[in-house]
Amino acid sequence: MVEKGMKVARRTRDDVITPDVDVLLGDTIGEMGLYLRLTEIAFVGRSLTGEGGQNPLEPAMLGCAVLAGPKVGNFRESYQRLVRSGSARIVRDAEMLAKAVHFLMTNDLARHKMIDAGMESMQEMRGALMATVKGLEPYINPLTVKAKLEPRAARRG
Repeated sequence: MVEKGMKVARRTRDDVITPDVDVLLGDTIGEMGLYLRLTEIAFVGRSLTGEGGQNPLEPAMLGCAVLAGPKVGNFRESYQRLVRSGSARIVRDAEMLAKAVHFLMTNDLARHKMIDAGMESMQEMRGALMATVKGLEPYINPLTVKAKLEPRAARRG
């Protein structure tokens, strides 16, 4: 990026972020929410050359168009859902990534369609815990009743 004339700020170096910074390299742990709130386009790492990729749900939930490489096996179902909804795109290499970023940076409508699709997908996914608990109720309830009916001594025993 630097060789292309872009100004890069790196978090671990405590580089100052000024209006002329083109790229903020968020290379710390525990601050992803901050980075994602500073942008509308997120490339999710460990997916071009790494193994398995990182979770795409947080960037989608925080209003980012999501880009990732093809190596997303750790989160395959999440990526499939986001790609189907139009909120994520899989790129095959660095050149395709650069073209996708350029396209999204210069096309507000496409970028905002991806962002809106991601927010909608995240809304649809909410409530999974309650749906799981409800699905398990027929199996859990008889165990709960049985435990309440058994004398305490028999349970210890």
